[in-house]
Amino acid sequence: MSPPLPYRLLSLAVVALLPVLALAQSEDVARSDDLFAKGVALHQAGDLIGAIDSYEGALRITPWRLDARSNLGAALVRLGRYDEAVVEYRQALETDPGQVTIRFNLGLALYKSARIEAAATEFQDVLDNDPSQQAARLLLADCQLQMGENRRVIELLAPLEGELASDRLFAYLLGTALIREDEFQRGQAMIDVLFRDGESAEGHLLLGAQHIRRE
Repeated sequence: MSPPLPYRLLSLAVVALLPVLALAQSEDVARSDDLFAKGVALHQAGDLIGAIDSYEGALRITPWRLDARSNLGAALVRLGRYDEAVVEYRQALETDPGQVTIRFNLGLALYKSARIEAAATEFQDVLDNDPSQQAARLLLADCQLQMGENRRVIELLAPLEGELASDRLFAYLLGTALIREDEFQRGQAMIDVLFRDGESAEGHLLLGAQHIRRE
């Protein structure tokens, strides 16, 4: 028995509509791609405002695009618009929480906006997912140092002393934490790294801190 005529007509209309919808979606994606490509070109040329407009245009069409949202966050950071960048990075992570690079950039935006505790949380998450991320490790150590968590800095960095001992930032962070914890001999070894190629501001800062603590 054939279905009633109105049902058959409705079915035919739906079938006919599907290719039209697919075409419209394809055209939307193409427009989004064009806006994203324009944004990248403007970004690379230093036109950050134009790049932001293009990325936002692409996201209005395809709000799920991680590449456009990540690049938008980066452009906002370049302009010092950290809070807006944080919003974009967090929205990207809602789409895909496993994006380690985006999470690192979120931590960096928080760090640059002096939201140290929040930044530390993100850098720790990066390390939990990828322990090889040394930039995240050093930034986390700096956050911990600013929060007065000297022992945690030592625990975080000391296992890498053989690998990173010649890195000036590593030496400064670990040396500062050691001196604050009254481990002067090990701290002195870090100071020696800072002075190895001549005087440095970091070395003088550590020496001054050591002198004050010994008085």
